[in-house]
Amino acid sequence: MGPFFCDLDPILQLSCSDTTTMVQLHSTVAVFIFNLMPFCIIIASYVYIIVTIFEIPSITGRKKTFSTCRLWSP
Repeated sequence: MGPFFCDLDPILQLSCSDTTTMVQLHSTVAVFIFNLMPFCIIIASYVYIIVTIFEIPSITGRKKTFSTCRLWSP
C-alpha cells in the first residue's frame, strides 16, 4: 500500500465491508459544516444587530439606525 493522505475515500475503498452508512454520514457532516454553519452564523449576527438596535434608548435613534440598515440589506 502506497502513501495516502488522511482522506476518507481511499480508506473506504480499502474496506471490505459495506461503507454506505459511512459515506452518508460523511455527506451529512459536510453539508452541516459547509452550508448550515455559515447560515447560522449569519442569522446570529443579524439577531445581534437587531438586539443592539433595540437597546438604543431613543425612538428617533432606532428609526435612523433601522433606515441605515435597510439601505445595506439585500
